[in-house]
Parts: sequence; structure tokens; C-alpha cells
Amino acid sequence: MQKSKDKSFSRSSINSAAHQVLVASPILRDFTPDKISRANGNTLQQQIEKLIKENQEKDQIIISLQRNYEGVSKIFKEEKGKTYESNDKIIILEGENSMLQAKVQILETQKFSITRELDKALEDLDKLNKCYEEIRIIKIENQTLKGLIENRKNDIEEVQRKCDIAKGEADALKKVKTDLESSLKKTKSDFDELLQEKNKILEELNSLKQINEDLTHSSKTKYETIERLKTENATYKAREHQLLIQISNLKEKINEEKESHITARGKISELSSAYRELQEQLLIKETLFKAQKNSAEKISELEEIIAKKDSEIENLLKENENLQYLHQKGANDSSRISRESLDIKMEYENYKANIESQNQLSSEKVNSIIKIFMKTEIQCRDLEMEIDILPKDEERRYMDIGILNGELGNRLNYLHNQADELCKDKILLLNELKNSPKGNFISQDLYDLTNKHKNEIETKLKDAEEKIESLNHELLFAKRKAKQAEHFIEKKDSMIASLKETNEKLELDLNEYRNKIEELNKELNQKNKDFEPLVRKLKKKVEKMANLKAELSVLNPRLPSLNEELAKIKAVLSSRNADILSLNSKIKSLNEQIFEEQKAQAQLQRDLAAKSAEIALYYRKSRKKPSGVVESTTEILDRIEYLKDELDKYKPSKTEENKTRSP
Repeated sequence: MQKSKDKSFSRSSINSAAHQVLVASPILRDFTPDKISRANGNTLQQQIEKLIKENQEKDQIIISLQRNYEGVSKIFKEEKGKTYESNDKIIILEGENSMLQAKVQILETQKFSITRELDKALEDLDKLNKCYEEIRIIKIENQTLKGLIENRKNDIEEVQRKCDIAKGEADALKKVKTDLESSLKKTKSDFDELLQEKNKILEELNSLKQINEDLTHSSKTKYETIERLKTENATYKAREHQLLIQISNLKEKINEEKESHITARGKISELSSAYRELQEQLLIKETLFKAQKNSAEKISELEEIIAKKDSEIENLLKENENLQYLHQKGANDSSRISRESLDIKMEYENYKANIESQNQLSSEKVNSIIKIFMKTEIQCRDLEMEIDILPKDEERRYMDIGILNGELGNRLNYLHNQADELCKDKILLLNELKNSPKGNFISQDLYDLTNKHKNEIETKLKDAEEKIESLNHELLFAKRKAKQAEHFIEKKDSMIASLKETNEKLELDLNEYRNKIEELNKELNQKNKDFEPLVRKLKKKVEKMANLKAELSVLNPRLPSLNEELAKIKAVLSSRNADILSLNSKIKSLNEQIFEEQKAQAQLQRDLAAKSAEIALYYRKSRKKPSGVVESTTEILDRIEYLKDELDKYKPSKTEENKTRSP
């Protein structure tokens, strides 16, 4: 009993010692959920508690077996010597008791081995305590290093985040800068295009102004010629009026002097007036022909000028193509370009209105010239008809005058003959009376009568002679007029021929003039058609200019703010670059520290590997020990491997090392 008590005391002392070791061991205290993990610490405590419970159960089994042995021994003592059956029972009980003793011995040996193993385990636990102390210190250092690494990581992440923000801001600013540069380039290119188009339009306008000036000069010259012709026509009309007045006065005088020659004189005056009109018309036609020649020459000169201007425009376009990249650039010219474009529009509209008015005037002039030409044609035809009629009238007049002269001559001859016969009769009567007895008295009477008749006859003869002289004068005047009429008719024929030639020339010139006018109208229509795309381009350019003005009006107030923002961004970028340089230096120092920490971790890993090798040796040695102890050591080894895995987890990866080394 004493032995069993001692054994139970020793077992309880061992169990209490193991429990104290479990409770007081710093390693097991350190296996808290805050330090490593709650589950793994609980499992190890559960394993040790399970071993303690098994040991306690074995103690209870030994105590119960001892009690059974004591009871059996009591029964054996009580039943000893009673009967044979009791002896058999005793033998059986002794066998059972011996078996129980053997079991107790086995259990004691197991207990002893367990106690020895527990002692070894305690020694190993002391070693493990030391190892775990070192591991705890390493863990603390590792945790501090982890904290430092996390702080460094956080700093690096903040730096990277700041760098990313700075990069994003820099990229956004670069994009804004590129957008602004592209918009400025676009505006500059649009401005250059507008300047080029403005220069082209100005050159075209200058050429058109020159053409307009030439046309206005030619139109002025034509107006001057027309006014000169009008003045000449007015002078001719005044002269005609004066001549008509003179002719009317002469007609009145001729009518007063001689009523018989009124018709002839009137016709002669009409012929003279027609001749004067023809002369005036011929002069007008000559002036028109000269004006037409001048207009044709001026048109040819204008065509030459237009050809020269076209060549000059081509040369200017070539020069413009060569010089279009050398124009100055300025944003302040946009308003001026818009104003000039409006002025160009107004000038173009005025030019168009002037061209239309000139076209109308030229068409009116052409119509007036055509009307004048038609009038001249009609007058020429009338003159031809009159000239065809004039010779017949003059012949009739000459025939009438000749007949009258013949009749007058016959009458004068008859009167002379009668006078001679009367004179002869009177002389015969006078001679007879002289020879008669009453001759003296009769002769005196006859003498008186003859004197009276003589005076009468002489007066009559004088009157007849005067009439004859007047008729001779009239005949001479009529002959002169006839010669003048013949000469005039010859002149009229030559004038008609020249008029026909001039009419033909005028017709040809008019046709040429019409063709040139048609060509000019076609050219004007073509120019108008050519101007239409220019006007459209101008409208588009004006719209573009308005849009650019709007954009510039929007951008101009933003330019100082954008410049300020750019300056701020540049300052921020410079500060960020300085921060990045400082962060790079910090990252380099952190990389060096991390490299040193990695060296320390490698050293710790080497120490852990040595410790794990020692534990492995201990595990190999303890393989022959009972299963409970083996399980505890395997769990310890698993725990150590878990700790290794935890350390490996907290190691920085290669990508992170590269990231930390890359800046």
C-alpha cells in the first residue's frame, strides 16, 4: 500500500510537474492568438493535456488494479484453506493476480519510460524553450522588421501613389499641353490659310480693280467720245437749223423775186438740206466708225492688258506659292481680316453692281448704236431713193426749162419778126404817104404816130430785151445749177458708194463689236461663275473666322489662367521631380536596409534550419518512443514548419524586390 501510495504520489507529482511545465513554460505562454495563431496554440495545449489525461487515466487504472489486487489478496487470504474449489479459485485468482502484477509492472515500466521521456521531454522543452525564446525574439525582431517593412511599404506605396498622381497630373498636363499646342497649331494653320486666301483674294481684287479701272477708263473715253459726238451732233443740228433758216430766207427772197422757180428752188433747197443731212450723217458715221475703231483698238488693248494681267496673276500666284510660307503670323490680324473680308465683300458687291451697270450701259449703248445704225441705214435707203428720183426730177426740170427757153426764144423771134414786119409795113406806108399829095400832112401825123409807136415799141422791145436778158440769166443760173446738180449727183454717187462701203464696214465692225460684246458677256458670266466659289469660300472663311473669333474670344480670357496653370504645373512638376529624386534616394536607402534585413532573415533562416536539423535528429531519436510522445514531437515539428511558412510569407517577393530596386 505504501508502495502504491508512493507510486501514486510520484505519478501525481510527475503529472503536477508536467502541468506546471505546461502552465509555466514561456513557449506555451507565447503560443497566444495575438502572437502566432489561436488554433495552432490550442492544438498543442490539447495534445499535452491529452497526454496528461492519458497519464492520469493510466494512474487511475494502476490504482484500480492495485485495489483489485488488494481485494483479490484479501479474498485469497480469506479463502485460503477452506475447500478444494476455493483452492482452484485461489489458483485462478493468483494467476489473475500474477497477470495483474505483470500488467502493473508493464504499466510501471511504461510509466517509468514515460517519466523518463517526460524528463527528456522537459529537457527538450527547456531546449525548446530556449529555441522558442530565440524564435520569440526573432519573431519580435521580425515583427518589428515587418512593421518597419510595412511602414516602408506604406511609405513606398504613398510615394508610388504620389508618383502615380504626379504622373497622372503630368500626363493630363501633357495632354492639355498637346491639346493646346494642337489647337494653337490648328489656329495658326487656319490663320495662315486665311492669310494666304486673303492675299490671293487681295491679289485677285487688285487685278479686278485694275481691270475695273481699265474698263472705267475705257468707258470714260467712250462716254467722252459719245458726248463729243453729241456736241458735234448738236452743232450740226444748229448749223442745220441755221442753214434751214437761211434756206427759208432764200426761199422767201426767191419767191418774192420769182414765183415760177419756187418749186425748183425748194427742191434744190431740200436737196441741199438732204445733202447736208447726208454730210452730217456721214460725219456721224465717220465719227462712229472712228469711235468703233478706237473701241476695237481699246478692246484689243484691254485684251492685251487682260493677257498681261493673267500672266502677272500667274507669276504672282507662283510667287505667292513660293512666299506663302514666309508670311508673318499674328493673332491680332484676325479682326482686321474679318474687316477686310467685309470690305472685300462690299467691294465685290460694288464691283458686281458696277459690272452690271456697265453691262446695262454697254447694252444700252449697243442698242443706241444699233438704232443709230438702223436709222442711218433707213436714211441711206431714203437718200438712195431720193438720189434715184433726183436725176429724173432734174431732167424734167431741165426739159421744162429748155422748153420754156425754146418757147421764149421762138416768141422773141416771132416778136422780132413782127416788129420787123411792122417796121417794114410802116416804112412802106410812110414812103407811100410821102409820095402821096397829102404826104406832108399824113407824114407829120404818121411821124407823130410812128414816134408814138416807136416809143411804145422801143419800150416793149426794151421790156422784151430785159425779159430775154433775165431769162438768159435764169438760163445761165439754171445751167449752173444743172452743172452743180450733176456735180452734186456725182458726189452723191461717190458718197453713196462710200456710204455703202462704210455701211458694210460698220456692219462688219458692228458684228465684230457684237461678237466682242458677247465674248465680254461670256467672260463676265465666266468671271461671275468663277467669283461664285470665291464668294462661297469667302463666306466659309468668314464663318470660319467667326468661329475662330468665338474660339479665340473663349480662349483669350482663358490664356492667362492657362499660362498661370502651366506655370503652377511646371512648379509642381519641378517640386514633384525634387520629391521623386528624394524618394528615389529614400528608396535606395530602403533597398539597402531591406537588403541588410534580407541578410539578417537569411541568417535567421540558417539558424532555423540548424534548429530544425536538431529537432529532426531529436525526432529520429524519439522514433522508438511511444506513440503519444512521437505525436507531440511531430506536432512540434509541424509547428516549426508552420512557423517557417509564416516567415516565408513575410519575406518580400522577387517582384517586390525588383520594384524596390527599379526606382
